[in-house]
Amino acid sequence: MSGARVLLLGLVVLVFVVACLAAFAWRISRHRAFTRGLRGTAVVVEVRPMTLLQRKSITERPTEFVTVATAEVPRGVQVSQKIPAGSYAVGQVVPVVQHPRDPHRLYLDRPDLEPNALVVYLPLVAALMAPVTFAIAVTRAGAGG
Repeated sequence: MSGARVLLLGLVVLVFVVACLAAFAWRISRHRAFTRGLRGTAVVVEVRPMTLLQRKSITERPTEFVTVATAEVPRGVQVSQKIPAGSYAVGQVVPVVQHPRDPHRLYLDRPDLEPNALVVYLPLVAALMAPVTFAIAVTRAGAGG
């Protein structure tokens, strides 16, 4: 394999690793907020249906945006979870999890809405395996040609 091809492939692998690490950082931040965050209650102040474009899927079940208000944020914060339609009504008191450092990052305390650990750590595994795969490919191509 020529040096230019190895360099190009190395750059592609580097971009892939950086993207995987960014995805992992986002997922682990949300996972930690959910597992180690401050638990409490909030009041639902707004429920809006999600449009088809926001759902990004024709086959996905109807979902809603839910805005909840806490003592720290009385105007309300829209949770960043896809809530099944009909789950909540305005005025309902719901359990929430707040990010330890940011009162504006709230999640409904529902484990069924959060991804499991496999989905959280999968980008990290991919980021760790990419350089190994690259090294094997370069070694085999160098030995064969």
